[in-house]
Amino acid sequence: MIFVNIGLFYKISYEILIKFYIIPVLKTIHKIMKFKPESLANQTESINVPNQTELIVLTDQEIEKIKKITTGVNVIPEEIRERASLDAIETLQNNHPLNKIWKNEQGEITGYLAFEDFAEHEAYAKYFASEGLQGENAFSSIPELINQAKTLGYTKIHFHGWNERLNKVLSHFGFIKTHTDRHGEHSADHFELKLEEETKPKLDGQTKEAFENKYQLKLIKQVEETVHLLKPEQQTALTQIEQELTRKLEQVSDFELTDQKKIILKLKLARYLQRHDTVDINTLFDALIETPKFLDKDKGGFDRLLEIHEQKTIEKIAEMRKRKAEQTGNEGINPYEALFQTISGKYYMARLLNMPHLEEESQYMDHCVGTSDSYINKMKRGDVEILSFRDTENHEPIITIEYNVRTKTIEQIKKAHDKYLNQADPYYADFIESLKRLKETEHDQGEKRDFKEISQSELQNINVADYCLLTENGEVSFKDFDPEANIFVLKMGKMDITEQTPKNDAAKIFRIVTRVEVEPNQISTNANEVNENTVAYIGKWSIDIYNQIKQYPNIKFLYESFPDKKIFVMTLETDPAINSPEKSEAQIKEKGMFLGDYAKDMLYKTEFSKTPETYKLVKFTVAELGLKSGVTTKEIFETAQKLGLDLCPAEIGPQLRLQYEDQPNGEYLRIAMNPISARDGRLNLFRVDHDNGFRWLDDGSGRPDSTWGDDDDFVFVSRK
Repeated sequence: MIFVNIGLFYKISYEILIKFYIIPVLKTIHKIMKFKPESLANQTESINVPNQTELIVLTDQEIEKIKKITTGVNVIPEEIRERASLDAIETLQNNHPLNKIWKNEQGEITGYLAFEDFAEHEAYAKYFASEGLQGENAFSSIPELINQAKTLGYTKIHFHGWNERLNKVLSHFGFIKTHTDRHGEHSADHFELKLEEETKPKLDGQTKEAFENKYQLKLIKQVEETVHLLKPEQQTALTQIEQELTRKLEQVSDFELTDQKKIILKLKLARYLQRHDTVDINTLFDALIETPKFLDKDKGGFDRLLEIHEQKTIEKIAEMRKRKAEQTGNEGINPYEALFQTISGKYYMARLLNMPHLEEESQYMDHCVGTSDSYINKMKRGDVEILSFRDTENHEPIITIEYNVRTKTIEQIKKAHDKYLNQADPYYADFIESLKRLKETEHDQGEKRDFKEISQSELQNINVADYCLLTENGEVSFKDFDPEANIFVLKMGKMDITEQTPKNDAAKIFRIVTRVEVEPNQISTNANEVNENTVAYIGKWSIDIYNQIKQYPNIKFLYESFPDKKIFVMTLETDPAINSPEKSEAQIKEKGMFLGDYAKDMLYKTEFSKTPETYKLVKFTVAELGLKSGVTTKEIFETAQKLGLDLCPAEIGPQLRLQYEDQPNGEYLRIAMNPISARDGRLNLFRVDHDNGFRWLDDGSGRPDSTWGDDDDFVFVSRK
């Protein structure tokens, strides 16, 4: 016999009912209690019920088994089971700490329980289904669930129940029926259990600072483990989204974005991107501003946050529409500022001035600009302007624009329902014209709205051909583009420079992309072209090429491929103020960087110079040194020294970490040095890493007999 607890979560706003219809919830706590019918009491099956806090990643076989279990719950209407089976799989993988999967001795899934956060500190048991074979006695396991929820900081557990027997069992443990939700012929009782106030973690004799540092390091480890599960394109998206979101949050005066919150933000983004290709940055930004405590803890996922944000937005829009419908007669004129009309006469740009304007915009556009105080408060402070591109005939908004006055950036360009601008839109040409004209208008401070940038996330549906630029005048080839004309560039296509690129073209592309002006004869795309005039080298890299070009001091820009793969060459001058391990460690922490445990052992065995020392650092792979895969550390270092390279003093590791703040993401610099033994006696080298937003001074193997592959690289000192 299968016992189930299954629920429906309803919203009583007609807007919600239309948009969400029925949200099925196969519920809950019954099988986390490991309920077992008496007829099965003598079975010897042993079930592993883990205290699961890491992300559940299901195999294709496991997904099919969960679908089978879900659709097999025959007391639930078939149309609900089918829809629930897909959402249950996604919910199980949302990394909620109360999620459970039961397996038999053969490792086959026999049941599951999937949670979401109902509200802050409140857990909602969304889906449950099982084959009815696991567990001991229900009563002995309910306290385990409750204690786990308390430990994690939850103050309430919710569920919707269809299983009368289970509902009665739960009532013995304090679950109280609060109401019944109905939609059409379906209904479900809503139960909740109030827990004690959030349990504070014990410090166990540690100082608060030490405890928080330990927690942060634990979070960082979770981030690294989660990020490494992402595909390369997902990791790139993570970096771009995190950087843009961090920039926007740091501009909010009353939003405190601490280092710990940044780590939690990255962790939740990484988890989200395991199941989604991307996320609308501005929508997520609005949701975080609406619920600022969401980044206080690592529990809870962005799926639920965005769902709650969308529900709140729809509810507020419904309320605004209801108020509008109830208005009678002339409620008074509330004029906005019309800035200009497009040449065609079909559209015009308006500036919204107050909360009623924002509310009206939201009513038409189904977005959140008028559903909270966030935007009106930024407008009052003079931080942003909200503009509306509108139809001249009926005055209905088509595109909403957020212009950041402080940074001269267009943060958002949104059509109705948060859709992005597309070149196929019938008003596309008029809108591009309006952006050009907008730059010539003035805001209240008397300055022109001469925006310098448009957030690239807002142009993701706009395609630009290779070697072309999308400007305020349309798409043009780089050959026809005049960098001196002060023409605004919305987006650039791919702009490679290779040996086949004519030098005049290469110089122009270099200037467009880097904004650095070079002459055609100052760019070399192979080692044979390098001379005293060369300023930029783009081409193959090896120790032989380096020895050939290092005699030319004018070379400032080095790329293996342009513009994405820079060659690491750096002149480093040691900072005499950082002349001890203690000062180095303090500076690493002060700059928000991180120090590995073994690297810390090494740091306190490192000698620091008392006066400034200058070193020319350069990086080579094993292959670039002319060696083959399988070579040892000892052989690499001996070969490098014969080729004119020296080992780095140990202090190069911490000094480079502190000075190399703009290190590209994904770069790991292994310092060629005399190895230092760490706590367990292993010989290690320093490593200077940028791992998805975390800048580390870490360690790597330094044993003389360690072997390395073709692509493994080391940083050396170039001999004078």
